[in-house]
Amino acid sequence: MEGAEVAETVSQLGPEARRLADARPIWYSLLVGRDFRCSFAGRQSLTLKSSGISRTLIVEDDPSLCRTLKRGLRRHCDEVRTAGTARRAISVLRDWQPDLLIIDFRLPDGTAIDVLGSVDGGAPLPRSIAISAYAEPVEAFDLARLGVTTYLTKPVSLSDLDAAIEHTLLEPPNIDPAIRNAVGHFGLKAVEANVRGVMVNEALQRSNGSRRGAARLLSVSRQFLQHTLRR
Repeated sequence: MEGAEVAETVSQLGPEARRLADARPIWYSLLVGRDFRCSFAGRQSLTLKSSGISRTLIVEDDPSLCRTLKRGLRRHCDEVRTAGTARRAISVLRDWQPDLLIIDFRLPDGTAIDVLGSVDGGAPLPRSIAISAYAEPVEAFDLARLGVTTYLTKPVSLSDLDAAIEHTLLEPPNIDPAIRNAVGHFGLKAVEANVRGVMVNEALQRSNGSRRGAARLLSVSRQFLQHTLRR
């Protein structure tokens, strides 16, 4: 898809599409038929465990590709599960929460959108990598809205997988789906207070209780953090 067609598609899909095109490079990459691999070639991969990724679900109906992905991920993850259909993937996600989801866009009985849309709104969304040969613009838009940050085109090698995982870990998680799911269940003030509390506690843990370190992680002043802790 050429630049003018991309611009027209973004315009047709509305303000959220324009925001996603700016904030989520995956969507633009899907529209123009490119992926991220060229910009990550030769870089040393991050380790999954050091990034808090220990459980992975692979949703892929091609047995050969599924085995390749599983073999590559077993080097890094404590637990790797697989599913060959959307129905099976949805069943697994009801009872098990992976940290990383690698999913083929087109499955025998549905798409990645069906699987990601089934995730309980109250549960944290896993980091997600979509695999496909091609996705329509609207489908790409829906993938980005549902939290997919990395898109990998077929055929896929283990080096491609490593680069995709690194890209996913470097991308900030998409919190929009969880926020949208909160509408109608929680008031705005309750969500603000909960987000503030969770982020402050996590920042303090990561900085070993240092308020100066926590303030730096949160990009606020130490005085503001102290005020927040007193509330």
